[in-house]
Amino acid sequence: MVDALPVAVAVVAFAAVAELLERTGRLPEGVSVTGPFVTLSSTRGRALLGRLARPRRLWRGVGTLGLAGVGVAMAFAAVGVLLVGAAALADPGASPIDSPGSVLVIPGVNRFLPPAAAPEILFAVLAGLVVHEGGHGIYCRVEEIEVDSVGLFLLTVIPAGAYVLPDEASDERENLPGWARMFAAGPVNNVVLTVVAFLALVLVLGSVQPVPGVAVGGAFAGAPAADAGIDHGDVLTSVSGTPVRSEADLDAALANVSGTVRVERADGPPVEVRPEPTVVQAADGAPLTTPETVVAVNGTNVSSDDAFRAALDGREVATLRVRAGTIDPGFDPSSPSYGDDRTRTVVAAMGLSGRVAEGGALAAAGLPAGERVVLVRVDGDRTLDLAALADALADRDPGDEIRVVAYVPTEGSRGAGTRRELPVTLGGDSEPVVGIVPEAGISGLVVSDFGVGVHDTGTYLTALRGGGIPATGADGLLGRAFAFLLLPLAGVTGLARYNFAGFVGPARSLYELTGPLAAFGDAGFALANGLFWLVWLNVQLAAFNCIPAYPLDGGRLVRVGTEWLGGRYGVADPVELGERVMLGTTLAMLSVLGLLLVVSIAL
Repeated sequence: MVDALPVAVAVVAFAAVAELLERTGRLPEGVSVTGPFVTLSSTRGRALLGRLARPRRLWRGVGTLGLAGVGVAMAFAAVGVLLVGAAALADPGASPIDSPGSVLVIPGVNRFLPPAAAPEILFAVLAGLVVHEGGHGIYCRVEEIEVDSVGLFLLTVIPAGAYVLPDEASDERENLPGWARMFAAGPVNNVVLTVVAFLALVLVLGSVQPVPGVAVGGAFAGAPAADAGIDHGDVLTSVSGTPVRSEADLDAALANVSGTVRVERADGPPVEVRPEPTVVQAADGAPLTTPETVVAVNGTNVSSDDAFRAALDGREVATLRVRAGTIDPGFDPSSPSYGDDRTRTVVAAMGLSGRVAEGGALAAAGLPAGERVVLVRVDGDRTLDLAALADALADRDPGDEIRVVAYVPTEGSRGAGTRRELPVTLGGDSEPVVGIVPEAGISGLVVSDFGVGVHDTGTYLTALRGGGIPATGADGLLGRAFAFLLLPLAGVTGLARYNFAGFVGPARSLYELTGPLAAFGDAGFALANGLFWLVWLNVQLAAFNCIPAYPLDGGRLVRVGTEWLGGRYGVADPVELGERVMLGTTLAMLSVLGLLLVVSIAL
């Protein structure tokens, strides 16, 4: 993220200098400023628009088809805005929008758009705006609507908008269908550019391949891999001489070693790592914290994640001896302290932890709704985590009665809490549900003996080519399109482990160019990034402008369409009717969008 203070100072300084230049008459003709906003206008583009618009009959036929498509898109956009608003009210925390910067297409200000991608993003914004407004301009000439000027809006030096300014003296009442085709041309052009850019991107991606090995998306702070210097952008090629090409290979290689291991990297010196079961993620209320290392379970020393799990399998309550991590855990002074050997002992129930769901099966059986509990046995099976719960319920159906053993924290209870064994009638419709909102890992603890998150390079390449993300189960055209558009937010939305903003930053080192583009190096990746952002931003521009709210194209089409229908069916004042309907849809859309922004940021 870019520090906001230097950016604000730079914007203010730019605005002051630009204002001074305008007042002293030193700005070129066609350049005007209003604070940090710069407008570049020209009349020269009108001749070019006239030449492009010469096959008018063809343009009108295409424009009519485009208008029909935009009309359908407007209906979907309106419904989509309402559904997103309703979802934000139902679950405000699920929205990835957490600050005003999250809605601005400014790299570094928007946390999903890294500064490293700024050149390609700015190119895509400029191209999308020019194509969008170019569509309006061409149809102004096709429909004989006079154009005063064409121009570009800048926020300091960043493209923020473009415009084709129709002559206000033009009588749109005489040619309402022509004006409608003109307003629809902008989104249609963005869709056409999207298709062309996507086909070019697929062609370029034929030369992009993952670097052989295990790509690292990140290393957990305090985990053995992070302590050894492994981080995002590394590609692991072998562990103690055993080649690794996948996450399964890495797990298998680590399972067969003891003590310190030598890890080879594709682009970096080898490092020595000592695997130990380390807490890399801890839920609120979990018995341990990050990045503590588990030394022993019930008196038995453990040196791996598998050994840790095996030691827990036979007992519901475990005595854990843990060592402080390399990062200060920051315990409250009143909490138990470490001994001279920097270890402490914790007694805790070990199983699947989570909150009892309101109105769920566990709540109906008598466990307090909303309280954190630890399930240790379900239907007689030892239940360490969510996968174990799924196995225990695999042969059960909704309505079946099972027995559950859980530990519940109560006043006066120490360590594990109070043991409860109770009958539970499973809920659910098609699948049995026990009624718990689960936490990750065992008792809210995610333990890793190595501590890296694997960046599944193949998943991102598949999504970029339009193949979707298989793990989501969304195989349709719409699901694949959403997978592509959500790549910059993939980690936040849960589609994948990490966000993907193109082949930039550490992610660049995870891929290599082959075939015809191999000789181009970084230029080949820049081309792929530019095409990716062209597709991504032009879809956004088209969809956004289809929202039926003024001054967007969708809002203008609502007015023109209502006025045309009013005139056709003999309404006394179709102009006023069009204005009122446009005002109503605009207020409705802006209210929902404003509510979405406020709720997402505030909550």
